Amino acid sequence: MNTRMCLSLIIVLLLLVIPVFGDDLTKIYGSVPKYGVNKVTLDNSQNEKEAVVVFKEINWPIPFAVYVSPKKTGVLSLPSESYQIYYTLGYGWSNAEKRFLKDPEYFMLGNVLNAGEDGTIHEEKTTPINIVTGTYVDEHNVTRTLTQETGPAEWSWAESRIMLFPDSQNPAISIDESEFPL
Repeated sequence: MNTRMCLSLIIVLLLLVIPVFGDDLTKIYGSVPKYGVNKVTLDNSQNEKEAVVVFKEINWPIPFAVYVSPKKTGVLSLPSESYQIYYTLGYGWSNAEKRFLKDPEYFMLGNVLNAGEDGTIHEEKTTPINIVTGTYVDEHNVTRTLTQETGPAEWSWAESRIMLFPDSQNPAISIDESEFPL
């Protein structure tokens, strides 16, 4: 009985510790979307510091946050919503205190991220297909099908990059720790 309980506990701990988005991006807080079509790259590649990025969806009270390792990038798949982005840089992230223990810096991006509209827009189209809509018997007693051609299905998705270091293309505003949403 103790062996099963120990194995169960180990599995649960591994699920909490193993990154959910690859080696460089780990969920810290909230419910991170998993089925979005828009790709957002979080670029911490020029930082010696760790980063925690908070996405606060406009008109939704609960944000979500992810951790990005130093000198790494990570990719999120987000639905087409608008997000205010906050991030903090530092060393030694504390989940209990929801802050870095050493040298914390806090920022907010000056622009709202529209995940489906910002960055590079990709448009996809499928080829038209014929759909069988019915059958009939012609004058020669042969069964024929009625078909209707569908138009091409169209959808689009965006690919954007958020750089988490000074002198990046994203205008970041330094904020006080009390303004940080975690």
